[in-house]
Amino acid sequence: MPKYIIACLLLGGLMCFSCNQSNEIEITKGLKMKKIIEGNGKSFSDPLNYYYYLAKVYDKNDREIKSTEFQASFFHVTQVEKPRYSYDFVKALNLLRVGDSVYFSFLPDSFFLHYYGLTLPSSLKKDEPVHLHLKMLNILNQEEYDLKMEQSREELKNKAFQEFDKYLRDNSINENPIGKGTVMVKLKTTTNKTASYGDRVVVQFRQWVMNGKQIEDTYASGGPVEYEIGGEGELIGMSEALMKMNEGEKAKIFIPYFLAFGEYGKASEIPPYANIIMEIEFIQILPQ
Repeated sequence: MPKYIIACLLLGGLMCFSCNQSNEIEITKGLKMKKIIEGNGKSFSDPLNYYYYLAKVYDKNDREIKSTEFQASFFHVTQVEKPRYSYDFVKALNLLRVGDSVYFSFLPDSFFLHYYGLTLPSSLKKDEPVHLHLKMLNILNQEEYDLKMEQSREELKNKAFQEFDKYLRDNSINENPIGKGTVMVKLKTTTNKTASYGDRVVVQFRQWVMNGKQIEDTYASGGPVEYEIGGEGELIGMSEALMKMNEGEKAKIFIPYFLAFGEYGKASEIPPYANIIMEIEFIQILPQ
């Protein structure tokens, strides 16, 4: 299950609350758990259960640690005997019921590495304890999980479509889509050669997620760069635009998520279902 779909399913935040050290259970050395609210829902029953929970991580001063990499509201125990990352944390989850709210205290280096498979965030010191506040929302069997994932995908798709349409309306962009849905506004036109599918071209570009976060800027990173239209790793919306441009032209293009990085996004840089904006300069077509 892709980590970055998981990240987009997080439902919100738990309020940060102070916790004393009484009534803590030591799950293992370096990992302690204290139950804050006692739930009365179902408990773990099958090695293939999915845990559906709300969680936030805080530093030793109860300041929230924000990162799209570890905002996980789903965790799948593939096998209780051989979990994907940390057996100790899974063992703690197995003790919980739906409705439980708990507080974990742990040393961050082992937790981030063995549970999330991540390196320690630079803002944390490996010998300073951090806290995780977790509320167990549900424990799902395979059928329930599949239904929940399908519902979530539909919600995220609809949200992405609405964001795309709203952005175009709010910015008075009225051009008709090209190809499968990319919208292009030309900033500079020429009568030079047009690229075709399979051509290798040289381009400069700036690229943003539609919410404003910049992803890449070849002007700042030493570009221009080569790009193969239809090649491995292509951005379909970018290819659509280049085949409608002539050498020397510049354009601003608006790419819906399904013609950009799709349902999964790209590592920690680009979230799932992200609509993309690009300013692109088509420098030349390379000889075959």
